[in-house]
Amino acid sequence: MLHSSSGTHAVHLAATRYRLKDFVEPLACLSGIEASQLLSLTVSSGTHRGASCLHFACQAGHEGNIKFLIEKGLSLSSPTHDGLTPIDFACNSGKDGAVEKAFLSSGGRKTNLLRLLDLPKRALDLPDRETANRVLSSVSVSASVPKQHQRALSGVNLLVTSIELDAPEILRSAISMGFISLETEYLAASILHPENLTQATEMSIIETALFLNKFKIIPDLVLTRQFELIPTCLKVLTELKRKLKEIPEQREEIKELRQKLKCIAFNALDEMFRNASAYEQQLLFDYICGRMEPKSSGPQFTCVHPTSGMLDETKKDAIEPCTTVRLLLEADCDELFVSECMTKLADTEWKNRHSSLTRDLLPNDEDVKSGVGIIWLERYPAASPRAKFYSYCASDVLALILLSLFSIGIPIRNEAYSLSSNTYIYDQVLMYAFAVYGISNHFKLAFRVIFRSSLPFSSTNRALSWLELASAASFFVGFLGVLLYKDYSGRMLTAASFLIWGIRLISLLTFFEKTGPMVMMLVQLLLLDLLPFLSIILIVIYSFGIFFFHLLFPVPAGANYWLSLVQVFTLPLKLMFTNFDEIKFNSVNSTNLTGYEIGSMAYDQGSDAFYNCFMFVFLLLVNIVMVNLLIALFSLRVSKIASKSKIVWRRMYFDMLVECNRMCAVPSPIYVIYATFVGLFYIYWSFRDALQNVEHYSKSTNWWYSQTDYPKVYTQFLKFQAKQFRRFGRRYLTRGIVDADSDPDGVQARADNNFAAVKRGIDSLGRTRSAATSKRSDSTGIEAKLVNLKLQSKRRRKQINDVEAKLDRLIQLVERR
Repeated sequence: MLHSSSGTHAVHLAATRYRLKDFVEPLACLSGIEASQLLSLTVSSGTHRGASCLHFACQAGHEGNIKFLIEKGLSLSSPTHDGLTPIDFACNSGKDGAVEKAFLSSGGRKTNLLRLLDLPKRALDLPDRETANRVLSSVSVSASVPKQHQRALSGVNLLVTSIELDAPEILRSAISMGFISLETEYLAASILHPENLTQATEMSIIETALFLNKFKIIPDLVLTRQFELIPTCLKVLTELKRKLKEIPEQREEIKELRQKLKCIAFNALDEMFRNASAYEQQLLFDYICGRMEPKSSGPQFTCVHPTSGMLDETKKDAIEPCTTVRLLLEADCDELFVSECMTKLADTEWKNRHSSLTRDLLPNDEDVKSGVGIIWLERYPAASPRAKFYSYCASDVLALILLSLFSIGIPIRNEAYSLSSNTYIYDQVLMYAFAVYGISNHFKLAFRVIFRSSLPFSSTNRALSWLELASAASFFVGFLGVLLYKDYSGRMLTAASFLIWGIRLISLLTFFEKTGPMVMMLVQLLLLDLLPFLSIILIVIYSFGIFFFHLLFPVPAGANYWLSLVQVFTLPLKLMFTNFDEIKFNSVNSTNLTGYEIGSMAYDQGSDAFYNCFMFVFLLLVNIVMVNLLIALFSLRVSKIASKSKIVWRRMYFDMLVECNRMCAVPSPIYVIYATFVGLFYIYWSFRDALQNVEHYSKSTNWWYSQTDYPKVYTQFLKFQAKQFRRFGRRYLTRGIVDADSDPDGVQARADNNFAAVKRGIDSLGRTRSAATSKRSDSTGIEAKLVNLKLQSKRRRKQINDVEAKLDRLIQLVERR
């Protein structure tokens, strides 16, 4: 009488409504079994087959019963026949908060509960138990596992074997059968590569697979990471950059793996950001930037990267903790910067006066930090990166104005130039102002070159870019032109420096959203299309130039070779740019060949052939065919890179953010005064702190290595992350990267794929419906069966009511006692 026809027992119903601690003994007596067996009793049939009392208690959110059942040994990870855990029952009914309170009050650790919230097995398409058993039964024992542990460590053996054979199907079968756990991964990593296991983390097993060059199994291992999925993707992407150079024969496989990991990281960042509240978005930003703990930054993850010292001298690879944003920059994946998450992060940090990106990207070296002035910046927060950028733009414009005044605003000096005149004084003031600006600017440039090791990645080291060096050289050239201004060559030197400074200002437009992608496309057109075209047309022009030279012009004795070479190039160029007015020749006269200028006279026969035939051949080939080919190449290139220019610009935009974040608050020439002021105060504070024994940088606690030391805010982020992964499913993170603004073709392809998937689902439902219709047409007496089902449901409801009435009588008996 205590069992219903649906397979449930009275104890299951009691777990949802009553206090089990008081009812378990009477129900055990009525059932004729022990209390411990009664509590572990599962549903024998129906939709809840395999569910225990803990499943129903979690579904109802009964904290007392949940705590009682956990203390009696029932597990929150025990699945039903359909694979649902008590956590799933609680989440589906919205009672996960009650489960959390009961679990923590029973002495459980919150991180263990968060791991149950999003189980690793849901990250993959796992085989059924029959298929998994068949796959695992064919797996032989790995020789890497010690013989004394082979029988006991079956899960370790399966994981080691799957990595050694690079077989994802073995890994999935082992996960389906419940053989794989975090402890299993630690043991397998220690067996396969013990010298690499410096710290047991979620990345350990993936680092081992990378070391062994087992690339097929890595995507499945990455998807099963619960707390460190995003940094794991970025770390593997960083390591795969080195593998591309070390293993060229597996280049295509590594590229394919990199693309999969890019998709996982991109989709994880975007899905978490889109479905987060304002507070949760800030948690995500703090996690990326490593700002979870104010006193010691974190979380951080170990990464191997090459370091460079002063003047870019190469040092040995360093292993040190890195924040997620530093891993992102090390991974060199521009596509990730187009995600909504990273775009919003960059926009936020541009306006943040207290941005800590510079500190987060520096190595854990106090000498380096103090050398670049980070201690001073943390004690006295500087302006926002955007304010610094605009101040430096204004400084560069001011320098350009000074150069323009030198080049066009001051007359040429002569011997009668008075040293006491107002013009001379004005000249000297401008010259010294420009000198102060240039000296301070190059002082900063030298300072950044010396401390180049402060930022280990090379993408943001714009101090050594060609444009910066050109602008540096232009200062000295312009200053030399000022000193030699009374000479024409001095004016030309100043004009040349003005030209270089003007072109340099174009680079500043790169960092604006409207003009940045345009500048990127312009650079690619020049480098990828115009330069190859010029190499071809140069050969054509030189060949036709030599031919036209011998066809038209006589060469007198003692002719200037340089003038002949100039004529070889100028005649085809005049034709190319349609300067026909300058192409006029006199008839050759033997009497005046002496002292004539090459290009002024031509042979009559050659002139007729040139004007009537060869000029049209050249124009047809160059002006019609080749120039139009260049225009077509430009059009094709623009259509190809228009969708990619935004990606490249977003990466440069983030690089500029990092660069501006570590700039001084004031530009040149005020920087000289500011640097002197800061230096004096830094010496003062150093002596003061030495006398008071003050330490600005406390030793890092590395709290991210111990789950018991996790700060509250980091636990909140892990809970948010687990809920998000549970909501959208980690198995869907591998879908392709699509940016609606920059890749319309990709959006169309994505829409076509989604439409095809929906169509396949509709076709499947149609086939199911047609099968059901055929069965319905073949069956007889369906109405009588429906009536019988209604009667059975009434009888089941009556049985449930009887069970409830008996429970009420039992409650009364207990209360009387």
